[in-house]
This record gives sequence, C-alpha cells and structure tokens, in this order.
Amino acid sequence: MLGKVTTETSRKKDVEEVQSRHRLIPMGRKIYEFYNAPIVKFWFHTVSILMSEPGKLLQKVKVWLQEYWNITDLMAILIFSVGMVLRLQEPPLMSYGRVIYCVNIIYWYIRLLDIFGVNKYLGPYVMMIGKMVRGDGWSLLWLPPVFIIILLYIISFSLTTVLLSDFVEHELC
Repeated sequence: MLGKVTTETSRKKDVEEVQSRHRLIPMGRKIYEFYNAPIVKFWFHTVSILMSEPGKLLQKVKVWLQEYWNITDLMAILIFSVGMVLRLQEPPLMSYGRVIYCVNIIYWYIRLLDIFGVNKYLGPYVMMIGKMVRGDGWSLLWLPPVFIIILLYIISFSLTTVLLSDFVEHELC
C-alpha cells in the first residue's frame, strides 16, 4: 500500500513538473523555435519557390515528362503506391497488393540496369549487352563480368515467379 502511494505521488510530481516547464517557455520563444525547425523551413521554402514561379514550374514539369525514363519512373511509383494501399487492406485485397509489388520489382531491376550504364566498370558491359541483343557481333572475352548483370535478371524474375506462385497456391487453396 505504501509503495503504491509513493509511485502515484511521484507520477503526479513528474506530470506537474513537465507542465510547469511548458508554462515557463515564453510565447515568443515558442514561435521562434517553431519557425526555425528544419521541417518548417523546408516546407516554407518549397511552397515559396512553387508560388513564386508557377509558369516556370509548369514548363519544368513538361520538360521532365518528355524523358522516357521519367514517365516510366512516375508510373512505377504510382503502381507501387496502389500496391501499398492494397497491402494495407483486408486479406483478399492484400494479396493483390503483393502481386503488384512483384510486378513492380521487375521494373526497378531493369531500371537498375539503366543506372549501371553510368558506372565506369559496368556501363560498357550494359552497352555491350544492348548491342548483342540488337544483333551486332562481339567476342566472348567480356562475358564473365556480364554474369553480374545476368544475375540481376535472374534474381528479378525468379523472385517474382516464386512470390506469384506462392500467391496462386494461396488463392487456389
């Protein structure tokens, strides 16, 4: 009984102490701290830039949408968002979200190959694979490093195959 009373009184003292600390901060300091917080500064500057040049912003979006990879990235992000929303739903829709994830990961692995094109070691091999697919003849000397890139495809499609077959098994049972 005595231990219970001391813990309750100590909790009350802690609550009162926290409340008194909040009362001691002047309103001007609270406003100053709020407007100097990094997240507030970020959103303030973002909104001010968007509002100051609305015509230029629309032009920049149009230029951005003219690039093929930007459009496909936007579609992949939107499809991923749909999959994420479906994964948060009840079980019938949850499994559809998983299928969307599986299909979406294939795109991101292929996109990774495009990013590898910039790498000074893997880039030439990605270009060689592209020329090989088009039918240009190349020697077999560069083949071993290409296994890294082939492994990327194997992981991409095998992971998707396993996850989708697991989905089909659950749906059929």
